[in-house]
Amino acid sequence: MEPAAVLVAYNRDGVLMVHKSCREGYPWSCDLAFPGGRLKKGEAVIEGALREAREEVCLDSGSVAVRGILPPERPLNNPDIKVYPVIAEILSTGNVRVCNDEIDRVIIVPWYKICDSKLGTWVHPMRKIAVNALVITDELAVWGMSLRILNRLKNQFCRRLK
Repeated sequence: MEPAAVLVAYNRDGVLMVHKSCREGYPWSCDLAFPGGRLKKGEAVIEGALREAREEVCLDSGSVAVRGILPPERPLNNPDIKVYPVIAEILSTGNVRVCNDEIDRVIIVPWYKICDSKLGTWVHPMRKIAVNALVITDELAVWGMSLRILNRLKNQFCRRLK
Protein backbone atom coordinates (compact mmCIF):
# COMPACT_ATOMS: atom_id res chain seq x y z
CA MET A 1 0.00 0.00 0.00
CA GLU A 2 1.38 3.39 -1.01
CA PRO A 3 2.18 5.71 1.91
CA ALA A 4 0.66 9.17 2.26
CA ALA A 5 1.92 12.60 3.22
CA VAL A 6 0.29 15.65 4.76
CA LEU A 7 1.55 19.22 4.75
CA VAL A 8 1.52 20.76 8.23
CA ALA A 9 1.93 24.36 7.15
CA TYR A 10 2.09 27.18 9.68
CA ASN A 11 2.71 30.91 9.94
CA ARG A 12 2.58 33.47 12.76
CA ASP A 13 -1.25 33.36 12.69
CA GLY A 14 -1.73 29.60 13.04
CA VAL A 15 -1.79 26.28 11.22
CA LEU A 16 -3.34 25.70 7.79
CA MET A 17 -6.05 23.02 7.79
CA VAL A 18 -8.80 21.93 5.43
CA HIS A 19 -12.35 20.84 6.11
CA LYS A 20 -13.00 17.69 4.10
CA SER A 21 -16.29 17.68 2.19
CA CYS A 22 -19.15 15.83 3.89
CA ARG A 23 -19.97 12.90 1.62
CA GLU A 24 -21.46 9.52 2.36
CA GLY A 25 -18.89 6.72 2.13
CA TYR A 26 -15.84 9.04 2.14
CA PRO A 27 -13.59 7.90 5.03
CA TRP A 28 -12.47 11.43 5.96
CA SER A 29 -15.86 13.04 5.45
CA CYS A 30 -16.39 16.24 7.49
CA ASP A 31 -12.92 16.01 9.08
CA LEU A 32 -10.69 18.97 9.80
CA ALA A 33 -7.31 17.79 8.51
CA PHE A 34 -4.04 18.81 6.95
CA PRO A 35 -3.86 18.93 3.14
CA GLY A 36 -2.52 15.60 1.97
CA GLY A 37 -3.07 12.22 0.43
CA ARG A 38 -1.46 9.13 -1.06
CA LEU A 39 1.92 9.37 -2.69
CA LYS A 40 2.20 8.47 -6.35
CA LYS A 41 4.45 5.55 -7.20
CA GLY A 42 8.07 6.69 -6.83
CA GLU A 43 7.11 10.10 -5.44
CA ALA A 44 9.17 11.49 -2.54
CA VAL A 45 7.38 12.39 0.69
CA ILE A 46 8.02 16.14 0.47
CA GLU A 47 7.12 16.21 -3.21
CA GLY A 48 3.84 14.39 -2.50
CA ALA A 49 2.87 16.66 0.40
CA LEU A 50 3.52 19.76 -1.71
CA ARG A 51 1.60 18.30 -4.67
CA GLU A 52 -1.39 17.48 -2.48
CA ALA A 53 -1.38 20.98 -0.96
CA ARG A 54 -1.28 22.47 -4.46
CA GLU A 55 -4.18 20.24 -5.58
CA GLU A 56 -6.33 20.87 -2.49
CA VAL A 57 -5.64 24.50 -1.56
CA CYS A 58 -3.67 25.93 -4.52
CA LEU A 59 -0.63 26.45 -2.28
CA ASP A 60 2.38 26.99 -4.52
CA SER A 61 5.51 25.12 -3.38
CA GLY A 62 7.45 28.41 -3.59
CA SER A 63 5.13 29.82 -0.91
CA VAL A 64 6.45 27.51 1.82
CA ALA A 65 9.79 26.57 3.35
CA VAL A 66 9.95 22.91 4.31
CA ARG A 67 11.37 22.54 7.83
CA GLY A 68 11.32 18.75 8.21
CA ILE A 69 9.46 15.45 8.18
CA LEU A 70 8.06 13.78 11.30
CA PRO A 71 8.00 10.00 11.78
CA PRO A 72 4.83 8.52 10.25
CA GLU A 73 1.42 8.27 11.89
CA ARG A 74 -1.27 5.72 11.06
CA PRO A 75 -4.96 6.61 10.81
CA LEU A 76 -7.10 4.46 13.10
CA ASN A 77 -9.63 3.85 10.32
CA ASN A 78 -6.89 2.49 8.02
CA PRO A 79 -3.81 1.46 10.05
CA ASP A 80 -2.09 -0.07 7.01
CA ILE A 81 -1.30 3.42 5.69
CA LYS A 82 1.81 5.27 6.87
CA VAL A 83 1.19 9.02 6.80
CA TYR A 84 4.28 11.27 6.85
CA PRO A 85 3.74 14.80 8.25
CA VAL A 86 5.85 17.34 6.34
CA ILE A 87 6.36 20.50 8.41
CA ALA A 88 6.56 23.77 6.46
CA GLU A 89 6.51 27.46 7.22
CA ILE A 90 4.11 29.46 5.08
CA LEU A 91 5.97 32.38 3.48
CA SER A 92 2.93 33.68 1.58
CA THR A 93 -0.72 32.62 1.64
CA GLY A 94 -1.13 34.20 -1.82
CA ASN A 95 -3.85 32.29 -3.67
CA VAL A 96 -4.71 29.75 -0.94
CA ARG A 97 -8.32 28.65 -1.46
CA VAL A 98 -10.45 25.57 -2.06
CA CYS A 99 -9.18 23.96 -5.27
CA ASN A 100 -11.13 20.70 -5.57
CA ASP A 101 -14.29 19.01 -4.38
CA GLU A 102 -12.51 16.91 -1.71
CA ILE A 103 -12.57 19.93 0.58
CA ASP A 104 -15.08 22.68 1.22
CA ARG A 105 -13.10 25.10 3.42
CA VAL A 106 -9.56 26.27 4.09
CA ILE A 107 -8.92 27.37 7.65
CA ILE A 108 -6.02 28.85 9.57
CA VAL A 109 -6.48 27.45 13.08
CA PRO A 110 -5.18 30.24 15.33
CA TRP A 111 -2.30 29.54 17.71
CA TYR A 112 -4.34 30.59 20.74
CA LYS A 113 -6.83 27.82 19.97
CA ILE A 114 -3.99 25.32 19.67
CA CYS A 115 -1.90 26.51 22.63
CA ASP A 116 -4.53 27.53 25.16
CA SER A 117 -7.50 25.28 24.47
CA LYS A 118 -8.32 22.13 26.35
CA LEU A 119 -9.66 19.03 24.68
CA GLY A 120 -13.39 18.49 24.77
CA THR A 121 -16.01 16.09 23.54
CA TRP A 122 -17.23 16.71 20.00
CA VAL A 123 -19.86 14.76 18.05
CA HIS A 124 -18.76 13.99 14.49
CA PRO A 125 -21.52 15.21 12.13
CA MET A 126 -21.41 12.20 9.76
CA ARG A 127 -20.39 9.35 12.05
CA LYS A 128 -22.52 10.53 14.99
CA ILE A 129 -19.84 9.45 17.45
CA ALA A 130 -18.44 11.46 20.33
CA VAL A 131 -14.68 11.95 20.10
CA ASN A 132 -12.03 13.63 22.21
CA ALA A 133 -11.05 16.67 20.16
CA LEU A 134 -9.62 20.15 20.00
CA VAL A 135 -12.92 21.95 19.43
CA ILE A 136 -12.54 24.97 17.15
CA THR A 137 -16.27 25.76 16.69
CA ASP A 138 -19.45 23.72 17.14
CA GLU A 139 -18.96 22.43 13.58
CA LEU A 140 -15.16 22.15 13.46
CA ALA A 141 -12.79 20.08 15.57
CA VAL A 142 -9.37 18.50 15.20
CA TRP A 143 -9.34 14.87 16.28
CA GLY A 144 -7.76 11.51 15.51
CA MET A 145 -4.52 11.44 13.54
CA SER A 146 -4.58 15.21 12.86
CA LEU A 147 -4.82 15.87 16.59
CA ARG A 148 -1.96 13.46 17.30
CA ILE A 149 0.22 15.30 14.74
CA LEU A 150 -0.76 18.70 16.14
CA ASN A 151 0.01 17.55 19.68
CA ARG A 152 3.48 16.42 18.62
CA LEU A 153 4.21 19.98 17.51
CA LYS A 154 2.23 21.91 20.11
CA ASN A 155 4.83 22.17 22.85
CA GLN A 156 7.61 23.28 20.52
CA PHE A 157 5.55 25.95 18.76
CA CYS A 158 3.56 27.23 21.72
CA ARG A 159 6.69 27.68 23.83
CA ARG A 160 8.16 29.94 21.13
CA LEU A 161 5.02 32.10 21.01
CA LYS A 162 5.00 32.88 24.75
